[in-house]
Amino acid sequence: LLLFGLPGTGKTTIARAIAHEINAPIFVVQVSDVLSKWVGESEIRIRQLFDKARSYSTAIIFFDDFDALGKERKDDSSHAHSNNLIVEMITQMDGFAQNENNIILLAATNKPWMIDSALIRPKRFEHHIYVPLPNHEARIMLIRKSLDNISLDDSLDLNQVSELLKGYNGADIKSVVNSVKITALQREKSNIENGTPSATCITFNDFKEAIAKQKSSVKPNDIAQLRAYAASRGITLPEEL
Repeated sequence: LLLFGLPGTGKTTIARAIAHEINAPIFVVQVSDVLSKWVGESEIRIRQLFDKARSYSTAIIFFDDFDALGKERKDDSSHAHSNNLIVEMITQMDGFAQNENNIILLAATNKPWMIDSALIRPKRFEHHIYVPLPNHEARIMLIRKSLDNISLDDSLDLNQVSELLKGYNGADIKSVVNSVKITALQREKSNIENGTPSATCITFNDFKEAIAKQKSSVKPNDIAQLRAYAASRGITLPEEL
């Protein structure tokens, strides 16, 4: 399964949730876990990773930021090291056909168009799953989850807040809510110091000010490239990413 989408949409969280649902060990692989300056060491690490996963009856291998690890191969000799790594990954992935264990290979990427075409052929990654930005309902859920057990002003309409956060990813929304909570704490501290302690509630203006200071980290160019990639593979993306 190749999970692709804009940054901060929860692709890593989805991988961990899958592992939890099927009660399987998950091997989370970052680029730094594999790449080595020593010739041949990276390929050995990949081989050891797959061998370890195959020692379980059911296991998940999850490659985070897969585009950094499986970049498209170049013909010049200066890229021989990274080219050999891709060849080893292909060898290990193709070996799944003879494997009697239940092994799920997951990879997450923000830039699928940068991955070597041999790695993302249908027989290797059979499913390309788009992970969207949070929609209106999801944005409200994220806000409520982050504000659990915190007093909100009676007039605060989370529908309005959600509209202001349209186009923000989950990480951006969490950052905005954290900023709002800090503002509320500072206001309560100021009230106490002034001798007028009172219960502090989070207001709509708190959100407006926080959102004005923090714009969405989603880049228009990433959106354009993502749409072009999806179109090239016959994948339909929603109008609101």
